[in-house]
Amino acid sequence: MTVLQVKDLTKKFGGVTALDALSFEVQKGETLGLIGPNGSGKTTCFNVITGIFPATSGDVIFQGRSLNKKSVHEINLSGIARTFQNLKIFPRMTVWDNVLVARFAKSGNPRWKDALCFPSSLQDRKKAAAEVESILDFVGLSRFAPMEAESLPYGHKRKLEIGRALATKPELLLLDEPAAGMNTQETESLLDLLEKLHDTGLTMVVIEHDMRLIMGVSSRIIVLNYGQLLAEGSPEEIRNTSSVIEAYLGGETQYA
Repeated sequence: MTVLQVKDLTKKFGGVTALDALSFEVQKGETLGLIGPNGSGKTTCFNVITGIFPATSGDVIFQGRSLNKKSVHEINLSGIARTFQNLKIFPRMTVWDNVLVARFAKSGNPRWKDALCFPSSLQDRKKAAAEVESILDFVGLSRFAPMEAESLPYGHKRKLEIGRALATKPELLLLDEPAAGMNTQETESLLDLLEKLHDTGLTMVVIEHDMRLIMGVSSRIIVLNYGQLLAEGSPEEIRNTSSVIEAYLGGETQYA
């Protein structure tokens, strides 16, 4: 079952073409790796899918419905969540509240009912608390729940951002360089978490420069170069594709 279709997606910034008629699909339950040299359009692709940038042309179809002209908020409510290259957590809020605020954003319970303490609102608060506890346990942050997010070690901050995204109950999770800045031990812990997420059946697209991680977690990989689809296949196929090797090793580029 196809969850996401990117169809002839083009994004131009003035005279610069960041995405050039890009097309690919994401299947339900798979972890798709998205790699390419610096400036190849990976993050721009995420930004267009999630409504941060409007497409110049082409379409993004999620679960059979076009996302064109939808706001960031509407796209999140439809079932897509993401993380960012640069951390976007709420640093002065507790770990617990970082996840809770995302959970309430998806609850659909009118805020005026919260203010008036309607029974349905009180029931939802109890349910939300249980869900936050479950998420923090899943990502390994339960014991840090009362701490301010800014006081967490860096690797835990990355996990918190993933946990907050999970609180919106996504059907599709987009992870933009989740291992960026991590040491070896933190990366190993992240790999374990991504494998756990894959085992739950969650559909994911992961941008990552750490080739050991991306090759280990991806069921399929697509490679971008100059905003175009360069190659697509299994990790083993991508590892042995001459055009991919040339893109990375033919100049001063690095995986990004």
